[in-house]
Amino acid sequence: GYTVYIAEDGIAGTKMAEQYQPDLIICDYHLPKLNGPQVVATIREKSTLAPIPVIMLTADIYTEEESQAAGVEAYLNKPIRRNPLLRAIESLIS
Repeated sequence: GYTVYIAEDGIAGTKMAEQYQPDLIICDYHLPKLNGPQVVATIREKSTLAPIPVIMLTADIYTEEESQAAGVEAYLNKPIRRNPLLRAIESLIS
């Protein structure tokens, strides 16, 4: 029941967020051009995007603190399991 847009890198992702004004952003930590925390910082600087909740995904267990400091609402380690991801999505957009 969700519409999903996929960006190939952090710069494209921030542009898509501006264009579509999504209810939620799911962002990988390791992205080309802008990494996850840089994407979140860019989003948080824009008044129209700042309120959008962000879920950060990563396989790197050492990035949670940096992700939280960037302002993410949820942080999930890879491999991502369907139910925890759906619970995080539903808790942030309900």
